[in-house]
Amino acid sequence: MVKGKAYCGLIFVLALGICASAWASDKIVPAQHKIKWVRGSPFLQKEVKTPLPPYLLHSEKTQGLTQVANGTGAISGQVTKAVGGGGIAGVIVRAHLCECPSYSNYDTTDASGNYTIPDLPAGKYTVWTDNDSVYTDVYYNDETWQNADTVTVGSGTTSGINFSLRVGAKITGTLTLTGSPYVMTVLIWAIDTLTNEYFYDMPITYSGDNATYTIKRLPTGEYKLKTNNMFMGYIDEYYDDKSTWASADLISVTEGSIYPSKDITLDVGATIEGTVSSSTKGPIEDIMLWAYYVDDKFEWIHFGYTDASGNYSITGLRSGSWKVFCYGDTTYAWEWYNDASSWNGATGVTVTAPSTVSGKDFSLEVGGSISGHVYDQGTSPLSGCNVLAFDTSFGWSGQGVKGDETNASGYYKITGLRTGSYFVEASTECHWMWWNDHTNPQDADPVSVTMPSDHSGIDFYLTTGVETEDEIAQRPTEFELSQNYPNPFNPGTEIEYTLQKSAQVSLQIYNLLGQKVKTLVNEYQSASSYHIVWDGKNEQGKTASSGIYLYRLEVNGVSQAKRMVLLK
Repeated sequence: MVKGKAYCGLIFVLALGICASAWASDKIVPAQHKIKWVRGSPFLQKEVKTPLPPYLLHSEKTQGLTQVANGTGAISGQVTKAVGGGGIAGVIVRAHLCECPSYSNYDTTDASGNYTIPDLPAGKYTVWTDNDSVYTDVYYNDETWQNADTVTVGSGTTSGINFSLRVGAKITGTLTLTGSPYVMTVLIWAIDTLTNEYFYDMPITYSGDNATYTIKRLPTGEYKLKTNNMFMGYIDEYYDDKSTWASADLISVTEGSIYPSKDITLDVGATIEGTVSSSTKGPIEDIMLWAYYVDDKFEWIHFGYTDASGNYSITGLRSGSWKVFCYGDTTYAWEWYNDASSWNGATGVTVTAPSTVSGKDFSLEVGGSISGHVYDQGTSPLSGCNVLAFDTSFGWSGQGVKGDETNASGYYKITGLRTGSYFVEASTECHWMWWNDHTNPQDADPVSVTMPSDHSGIDFYLTTGVETEDEIAQRPTEFELSQNYPNPFNPGTEIEYTLQKSAQVSLQIYNLLGQKVKTLVNEYQSASSYHIVWDGKNEQGKTASSGIYLYRLEVNGVSQAKRMVLLK
């Protein structure tokens, strides 16, 4: 999985592979579950041989990637059956601190269905169940995050946080691979069209005969199925034999029922292959490459790695035009095929399944770098902080983003950067800062990089950790802005804020370039708590692109901003 602690910041939006061996060896990941969202890694470490998709990379079931909270509060309650009563044993109950989602803890119910989540810092929490049985999971006091109640924790135990679970629906069917398939692993998603939550069965190991899959614990609703074959040899699709989300068949389910015969057949895809090398080193091993299907949705993305001879192969491609991106590494800078610095400048590669297109080669250059130190407010060095460089020409995209983690002296050096202009961000678990001491990227000074030179002295001064009860009590009393939920999100997210007294209020959404995307509130409001939903659309009613956005609350001339991630 990911080496070290989970990076905070931009999720690598375009990672869509899944490592079967990681599943086989990671006993924490259960047989099947519903994906929950947390802040994720902005890019993949070199040690990660096969990338996970963003919604699995930091799945809440992967305990090793969850920062356990450390505090004096607790949440307790009971999980019972909605029909027939009685406690349910073995259900994980999770609590996430709204102000800092990377801080969380959990407990597993005992034989009577009782649980106690310990060591929680003071604050508001989102709490939900996460089981591997036949029951649908719920949030506290509601089935959806939109209407769920948050739980306030102090220095003692907040009790009576109870859950009642119902038996979910099941979707079953067979999987068939055409041709002469080798042993491979396939994942089938059931995607809730209302909440965009992903449900899945364990990856299916296919060895020549039709394989049966079952996706269970589904709440009542409408779903679309999507395949993900883990070694990318076959063309992925939506059920039933559809190539786009818009055209995919809907499957309506009711809790407690079974929906059989949702059969899927996959065909062999096309292949793009070539070499990656440099003039100084020759062939380069362990370089990641991505192939993006040329449409406006980024629905189909495949990847490959170079071997010891610098050869790569990206398979499972549907017929059509693809653009290939070479990510580079900590030494060599990224580029698009053919030696292009942008999507628009990249040369498309047209393929026809199941044929192979060869000779799509890359010659990489040694990249430039950005370096500096990260300190706390008292100028002591901070180790383990994440520092990211975002190429300004990419905006939200995971491409052109590289980073480093500070050492014991607070030093970092981000290498392998292509010539260009970069926004630089440093972050701790709950706080971040853009160069030059700005909380909003549109105010930050971009850093110019020229290959292969180093731009040094880019230093940061950050606050750390989660606020204590005393610190919370000392906050400005005019207003309080909470972290949006869910985050990441698609299609919508909720922003909560509290006014201690009546005031003129402005709540606006910005992209990373500082451009206003949407005004959500611009009016005089009375003292109260407010819940505002952003549907992911801009002022013109068009759906915004995937990426990082800032929401800024201004009350009587005083403002506070937080960031959120829209994923598609």
